[in-house]
Amino acid sequence: MTRSGGLKLLIVAVILFGIWKIGPWQPSEQYQKLQADKAAYAEYVGYVNDLRSNFAREMRKELDLVCSGDSGRMHGKVEEIGLDFTAYRRANIEEARALQLYVMNKLVQAVNAHEKLASFLDERPFTYKRVNVSISFQGPNGRYCDGSVVYIYNISDLAVEESRNKFFYSSIDPFTGDIVRILKEPYEEAVKLAAAAPIHDLRVHQSTPIEEAIDEVLPKYTEEMLTKCRFECSSIGGKMTDRVEDIGAEFVIVQHVNQEEARKFILFAAERLLHALNGNKKLREYLSEFPFPSHRLKIRIGFRKRNYYTYCDGSMESVTLEGNEITYYQEPPPEQNWYAGPDVFAKESYQDALKKGEKESV
Repeated sequence: MTRSGGLKLLIVAVILFGIWKIGPWQPSEQYQKLQADKAAYAEYVGYVNDLRSNFAREMRKELDLVCSGDSGRMHGKVEEIGLDFTAYRRANIEEARALQLYVMNKLVQAVNAHEKLASFLDERPFTYKRVNVSISFQGPNGRYCDGSVVYIYNISDLAVEESRNKFFYSSIDPFTGDIVRILKEPYEEAVKLAAAAPIHDLRVHQSTPIEEAIDEVLPKYTEEMLTKCRFECSSIGGKMTDRVEDIGAEFVIVQHVNQEEARKFILFAAERLLHALNGNKKLREYLSEFPFPSHRLKIRIGFRKRNYYTYCDGSMESVTLEGNEITYYQEPPPEQNWYAGPDVFAKESYQDALKKGEKESV
């Protein structure tokens, strides 16, 4: 036998002796728990999915809510169950609150009524503290940007303390497209407020005269912008709960432009919007000022390639009107190591831009 062969036999003998000395492998408690959790999950996940599907169908039939997603927390036990819905209608705070509470309570009832799921619940009976519900509100042209609620959701008892068992309401800033928090309230407070002002039909938004007037003006305006200048409207709306305080809009144009061309576009958008607002008799009584002034407009126009990427060749990335000031932006060169947004190219007052526009047209 060679020297290397004897060494291999010695190694094998040492390993076999170690196995004999230690005895057969015993799984740890942690491993056993992991396997038990996997087995339990394989059993109850079907029940959870069945509950979600049935509940989603029920909400679609009863409240015209479309299920758009689900969530949950299940580590050996069903700790939390969540569902996301979309309602294709407006909602004020009172309507959103009442709808949120109703859906949460119905979901709790459905969980507790599911006999096969009962033994897997981390808390029995299941309560509102263990459900997550979110509802977004959309119109025929996307999310509403008129100050109404576009998104409401609750945070369960398993969250961090400052967010636990609270409702969150959000709207959309039409100028930037950003989601804006408008209200946060504890569950108990929401219950009291809903009881004090009950909503009789959760399927219907009670429209107001100002909303009806706005819905007559803004869709026509965005259609005009699209057909005349190929303005694609991303969002339009503003502060208009009781009176029209300001109007914001965000557009995209698939076109390469210089500063002079950008000026023409922003002036055209602003002047046509002012004409639409001031020319509607139904809306006139709700305007905070008549005629509605340019300093209450916020308009952003982005200029994009056909693939909607930005130009980086010195042309205009976007132009904005806010507070009677027009600002022109350029995209920084691609070789820049860090990106902090587009660079300001130039600024001018709205009145100066109007004068320049008049000279250019002559």
